[in-house]
Amino acid sequence: MFGIIGGNLLELELQALQKDSKINIVSSPSITTLDNQKAFTENGRKVPFVTMQPSTTPGTPPTQTVTFQDAVMRLEITPHVIDGKNLKMKILVSKDELDFSQAANMYGNPIIVKKHTETTLIVKDGETIVISGLTKETTDSGTAGWPWLKDVPVLGWAFKADSRSQDMEEVLIF
Repeated sequence: MFGIIGGNLLELELQALQKDSKINIVSSPSITTLDNQKAFTENGRKVPFVTMQPSTTPGTPPTQTVTFQDAVMRLEITPHVIDGKNLKMKILVSKDELDFSQAANMYGNPIIVKKHTETTLIVKDGETIVISGLTKETTDSGTAGWPWLKDVPVLGWAFKADSRSQDMEEVLIF
């Protein structure tokens, strides 16, 4: 999904929403580049991944190896000035998320969930574009309490607490 919004009005709306705690602006990177020249900004970290190689010699323990993989959010833009009023832009947005809920193996390595959006569009000078599509929604529920007592029929409710949480995240690029 994408849309076009006037620049000053958008900035005022975002400030009002953030003041009311309805949105959280995590990052506001800015990129400057030349006509037909790719520019990018990247923010993230290197994540360690543990692997084990079995030993070929009996009685020798396996060899543990740690490698690092990038988990980043990347914004890449290639602009092209069509005329004095229009700008063609190729935009690529990618976001890597670490998912520890499903450990990939017995070493506790997280899964890297990759999200990717790419588009080419034309905007008029001074317009702001909105790109959407990198969304995440999670729902968790569980029961905590005293072991065994929480499972007692009729009286168990006094020794346990149910919890539910819902989280939604949407990355918007303006």
